[in-house]
Amino acid sequence: MAATWQNMPGTFLLARVWSVALRALASPCRRAVDGDRIGASGSAMGDDGDMTAQAADDYDPDDPVEILRVLPAQFHERFLAEYDAAVAGARQPEQYRQLHHLLRLWRLSAIVLSDPGYETRRQAVEEAVRTGRRGTPIEEIVPDWDERVAAAGRRRAGG
Repeated sequence: MAATWQNMPGTFLLARVWSVALRALASPCRRAVDGDRIGASGSAMGDDGDMTAQAADDYDPDDPVEILRVLPAQFHERFLAEYDAAVAGARQPEQYRQLHHLLRLWRLSAIVLSDPGYETRRQAVEEAVRTGRRGTPIEEIVPDWDERVAAAGRRRAGG
């Protein structure tokens, strides 16, 4: 029998890993959201229980599954719509970097949006805009501001 890639030792396992990995890459966010289990290593498990080819310590904060884990649920639909559009566009080489840019922006947004104090700060900004208030005075942010300004003035005068 001639040696082909189909009958070489280990080829079935490699083909199976690639098959599962490619299925996961087709839409990793939707798969994780739609009920696939997440293994102890953080990698998604396929419908048949096989693990995708991802190292346990291969953490990527820009991974769509990680973004969805951090992102509050009310933003999932918007993220997935933008992600699907970016994945479709990334099939063209000149738009591939836009996918990375979108994932990075959503990762940072997820951090901000999941912060417990975010909503209070957002409301304070909206109130300030509505009333015409222009920010928080530096004296409220830095308690010893006057002393710092005086010390800086003394340093400039002496030096």
